[in-house]
This record gives sequence, C-alpha cells and structure tokens, in this order.
Amino acid sequence: MFQKLRRSLMAAVMGIALMTNAMVVCAEDLSDETVVMQEEDLSEDVAVMQEIEENIKEASLSRKVGNLPSNSRRIYYIDVKKPGKLKLTVAGLAKKQKVEIRLSDVSHMSYAEVTSEKPNAVFYFKKADTYEFEFESDPGNDAKITYTFEGKSNQGGTSFAKAVTLKKGQKKSGIFGFETPYSKKQYYKLKITKEELVKLKFTKSESCSKTDTLQVVIYKSNDKENHIDAGHLFEGQKSGTFYIRNSKNRKTEPGTYYIVVSKLYGRSGFDYSLTWLNK
Repeated sequence: MFQKLRRSLMAAVMGIALMTNAMVVCAEDLSDETVVMQEEDLSEDVAVMQEIEENIKEASLSRKVGNLPSNSRRIYYIDVKKPGKLKLTVAGLAKKQKVEIRLSDVSHMSYAEVTSEKPNAVFYFKKADTYEFEFESDPGNDAKITYTFEGKSNQGGTSFAKAVTLKKGQKKSGIFGFETPYSKKQYYKLKITKEELVKLKFTKSESCSKTDTLQVVIYKSNDKENHIDAGHLFEGQKSGTFYIRNSKNRKTEPGTYYIVVSKLYGRSGFDYSLTWLNK
C-alpha cells in the first residue's frame, strides 16, 4: 500500500522544484535566528512521503534574509546545502532607489543591481557552501530582503570516460554555479548507427550576470583533441538548436560523438537542458 501511495505522490509532484533549508546570519546584528529541524524515526516509505509533502509546501516559500535600512550597508550569510538557483528579492524600495548586491566566496565574486522596477537578483550555485552577500542601498526607503531556493541536478559526466549517454528524444540537464571554474565541463555522448541529421536543442536559464554564455563543443570518438564543431548560447538567448553536419550530405556521419558543455566566462552561472530531438 505504501509503495502504491508513494508512486502516486511522486508522480503528482514531478517537476516541482526542491527547496533547501538555509541559515541566514546578519554580520552587523547581535541576534541570530536559527531554525533547527529535528529528524523523526520513520520508516522509509513514511519518510519519503513526508519529504514530498514538505517539498510541496516549500516550493513557493519565501524565506527572510533581513532588513536593509535606507542608505546603509549590510552583510548577510546564506548557507546553501545543495546545487541550485537562489533568487533574492529586495522589497520596499523607492522608485529611483537602487541596491547593489555583491556575492562572494573565497576566490570568486559576482555583482548585481536591483531597483523597485526590477527587485530580483538570481544566482546559481554548484557546490554546497556558506556564501557572503553584501547589500548596499541608496538613500530612499527601508527595505526587506527575502529569498527562494530551487534545487537543481547535474546529469552530465565529468570526463570523456564518464560521459553520460544521451538517447534520441531524451532530455538531460545540468548547472554551472558562479563559483564553478570555466575549466569544469560536463560530458554527454550519443551513437549514430546510420547517416542522419542530429539536432540538439539547448535551453538556458540565466543569473543576474551579463556573461551567462553556454559553450558547446562536439568531438567524434576517434579524435578527442580536435573538435568537429562548436557553438554558443549567449546571455539573453533562452534556447537554440545545434546541428551536427559532417557528412557529404550535410548530415551526421555514423559513429559515437561527445558533447562537451561548459561556461565561457568564469563569473557566470546558469542552468541548462540538452535534448536530442526526434525530428
């Protein structure tokens, strides 16, 4: 019975974003607010159902970061527990008031600017860590800072040898955090048994950076040093279709191909999807 109920619940919430618990601390405040989640001794099935119910509740939950007085500077820390997308919202700003946001870890920094017309800033994270956010406000109104978090998964491999197989009609996804080095790539492979035209559709959701450029490089298995083609999805481009044309008929020769995905600039961050189109 639990198995049937578990499958039904999982099907009903497929596609709903997973949220993370985060601890937020203001560096300039003496008082901290800490939420401690206690684990219960439950059976596997009941625990799974409880997690699904919590994910439903938290899918659109906005969490408080702290306050930002007019013409002030605040530093807050957010504990990110898994890869995903964090959207900060600064509410209550005057019409021409702006807030600068600087996000940093040990070796990287990202920058964003929000206003009352565009009060959101989006950041992507690949690794779990505690990140420092610095907020600096123009004179105007006092503001409130909140955030939502959507968990993301990485389905690509980490090398040619560990490339994940992509089948026709199949969709895979991944994420590059602002702290991910541009040298870190994700690998997929596909096999062509007879000549046909391979069409690969890419989508990309963006952060608040102006450098969110996805790079795609195609290799054939017999030569991993020299690519046969390459392309990009630039900042502002939400999707694009990549064609592999290396046969005399402007189609795809039979063989095994590797699709190597990376970000072009170090401080960018985004998530993406890759689909081998049927037609």
